Amino acid sequence: MAYKIDVRIILKDHFKTLVNAKTKRPDFRDYFFFLVLPASISFLLVYNCLLIKDQFVSSIIGGLSIYVALSLNFIVLLFELSSKDRFKEPDERGIIKQTVANISVSIFYSILIIVFSLLSNYSIISVYFNFLTYFLIIEFILTLLMILKRVYILLSQQLDSM
Repeated sequence: MAYKIDVRIILKDHFKTLVNAKTKRPDFRDYFFFLVLPASISFLLVYNCLLIKDQFVSSIIGGLSIYVALSLNFIVLLFELSSKDRFKEPDERGIIKQTVANISVSIFYSILIIVFSLLSNYSIISVYFNFLTYFLIIEFILTLLMILKRVYILLSQQLDSM
């Protein structure tokens, strides 16, 4: 892959966040919630012929375009917060770094969701693109929940220490 568009480092940093906080190792729950559950739900949706329609593709593109723009601004905000004295603690800086990795990968998921959803209706192998789109949408939602939790922890710790 061309080095300027290589996103493997983002994916690697994101997958480093999918570990048990105490043991620093992935456990069954991580694999279940981020691989087995999304794949199973995606399979069931495609198996039951709940394929993505054109109207849904338009909604996906509109919603994710707005999300990407807001997320890029949020990354800048996190960068500015990390330079403040209150956020110099190693634990807090780690949470900020993990949150940036999660936001970055959610932006990458957004791009893939848009591409796969566009291909889901116009390809001979549309079933596979529908599966991938559903899988990535579920991954996206789970990643958003993880981002929400990390931001909450970060801000609530700061508010408690004031």
